[in-house]
Amino acid sequence: MTTKKQLSEEIVAFLVSAGLVSGNDQCSVTLLPARHPVAHIVTDEGASIFAKKLNDDCSVGDAWLDRYRIETSASTFCNRPKTLLNRNGWLVCDFTENVVSFKNAPVELLTHDLAKVLGKSLGAFHGAGAEQLKKNDSMPACARNPHLRVCSMTPLTPRAYADMPGLDRDLFIRTSQACRAGLEELVRQLKLVCAVHGDLQSGNLLITQTDPAAFHIVDWEFAGVGDPVWDLGHLFASLLRRWVSNVDSSASSLDSAIGASTGEWKYLSSWWNQMQTAYSIASNKWGLPAITMDQMSRVAGHAILQRSKNILYTRGQYTGRDVLLLSLARQLVSQPSRTIHLLVQDEGNKIL
Repeated sequence: MTTKKQLSEEIVAFLVSAGLVSGNDQCSVTLLPARHPVAHIVTDEGASIFAKKLNDDCSVGDAWLDRYRIETSASTFCNRPKTLLNRNGWLVCDFTENVVSFKNAPVELLTHDLAKVLGKSLGAFHGAGAEQLKKNDSMPACARNPHLRVCSMTPLTPRAYADMPGLDRDLFIRTSQACRAGLEELVRQLKLVCAVHGDLQSGNLLITQTDPAAFHIVDWEFAGVGDPVWDLGHLFASLLRRWVSNVDSSASSLDSAIGASTGEWKYLSSWWNQMQTAYSIASNKWGLPAITMDQMSRVAGHAILQRSKNILYTRGQYTGRDVLLLSLARQLVSQPSRTIHLLVQDEGNKIL
């Protein structure tokens, strides 16, 4: 098995061989948690590089964005970084700023200015992507969904998970079965509306440390056509995972977790309200349909379920916080209105 040190050395050697880093540079490599090797490299000159090992030898989503000219809105509104290298299954992007992922960013970087700029940018990206797709109505069906993971929902049947490893497989299966009806309802509601990032989780949102209102969205491998709620739901799930990672592991329910960490969640939910308000204003200008909180809740629950499945494949069993997240996923999918009301105090069922 390759150790983290060996993997870090392998990544730096690859960058040196590609001419992106000098052999004399001292590089700091931070490996980010993901299903495939992902690294954030900072050189001694302060340059930042994001490198990811892809599923295939090319980035399907990146190629789709470029081919159908969606890259203009992605680059303009979401600060999609320039791809420096796409070779041997590695995708490498470059930044001039020193960045940190949303997942690991200190709370002082999660400013309301960042929330507003992100919401406005994401709303404009979805809107501009929808306009571009209308101009490409001759686009073949297969191109509209370049990767099956974009807005796809795995059938949640026991047979689908029969070969899952891990001591807590039965707990996951029971939870997924409890979510089945809610997810089937979500599938009926999802529409192919606009271009979406497809995997907008915290590791793919990079914040500029010197300017918290500036950010980059990376890893467009799963980009395709989908419902805008897909991106919002995944981002909300990331916010919940960040919060739960700091909750007392003895908390067994959503109510007890909120009660034990009222201050922290109050700030994060306020941040989310700022982001979704800015998103709604921007997306409405492009004529996008309103997104219901129930839809967003169910997408977030599905995103947490998928992450819980990955945990079993990598670690084999759950911690107390993982069990809390599974319980939260079940509530998000099965009782979306009540759960969102507990999490985000909001007037009405529509995003503000």
